[in-house]
Amino acid sequence: MTIESRFRAYLPKERIKGLWETDAGLAFIQRQRVESGLWESPGPEPTGLYHVVIHLEACRLSATHNGRVHYSGYHPARTIQFSRPEEEVRCTGYGSINFLLVSFTPDYLAAHFDSLLVNPAAVELRDVRSTADLGLAYLAQAYDAASSHGIPVTQLYFDLIRQAMVDRIVHRHAARPIRGGLCEILVPARTRRVIDYVESNLASDLRLAELCATAGISRSHFARAFRNTVGMAPHAFVLQRRLARAVELLTQRKLSIREVAERCGFADQAHLTRSFKSSFGRPPSLHMPRIAAKAHRTGRRAAFGAADDGDRPLKADCAS
Repeated sequence: MTIESRFRAYLPKERIKGLWETDAGLAFIQRQRVESGLWESPGPEPTGLYHVVIHLEACRLSATHNGRVHYSGYHPARTIQFSRPEEEVRCTGYGSINFLLVSFTPDYLAAHFDSLLVNPAAVELRDVRSTADLGLAYLAQAYDAASSHGIPVTQLYFDLIRQAMVDRIVHRHAARPIRGGLCEILVPARTRRVIDYVESNLASDLRLAELCATAGISRSHFARAFRNTVGMAPHAFVLQRRLARAVELLTQRKLSIREVAERCGFADQAHLTRSFKSSFGRPPSLHMPRIAAKAHRTGRRAAFGAADDGDRPLKADCAS
């Protein structure tokens, strides 16, 4: 039974703003309750899962874990709450509540530790005394803003935020520190493969899993290694390459702006226009040839400058 099916059977439809189970055993659930009085959860939260709650708005609630009060009172926005698979969690509260829930299975956690070259049996996740984590809270707010308010972004953007949240949760709640591996950059051959794949698939909605598979390394290492090699995050690099392609197509004057947006993988014409204005200071309709040179230099030259340093001594290459 999937995490999604368990929550949809447990919660009324109006309590779920959004639910994504992009990987087996990992789900991101935007939940809300719009009320003015006292309320009580319909039953215990699904057990057998790790649960991490990031409150997006201030609220008043009480949570019991296995019958004992664990959290109680006023909780400001950005409060973090955690529970383990064996804990039965029930909640009561007063007024509205709005939060992002990250839920994952022990099997998913074990696979994540394997990707970090960490023995899963040697590390467990536990609650921590502090309920504040600005990094995790800001990631959750960025995720909610893009998904709840119709901001057009690519799936790669969501993939990277989800992966960053999982990494932060694991490092925050691990019973002992987890050292990062020596894998900090990509060797030139892997960098070229990723860049060529991006260039060949700009029109599609690229996913993090595709780029990791092309590079031949795990998700836990890819984003950091790519940034250290190319000089920008994968999402930023893909955006710059899409803008460069858009400039080329606009210069040819054969396609409408909407068609250019589709050919370059933007969510819609508005997404292209906003990104274009942010980078070049003017909308695509006022495109001038001189912008093409700037777009081409941004991303491609830096990327291949890094990728072509074949003779330069490198740090250890990443391996999944």
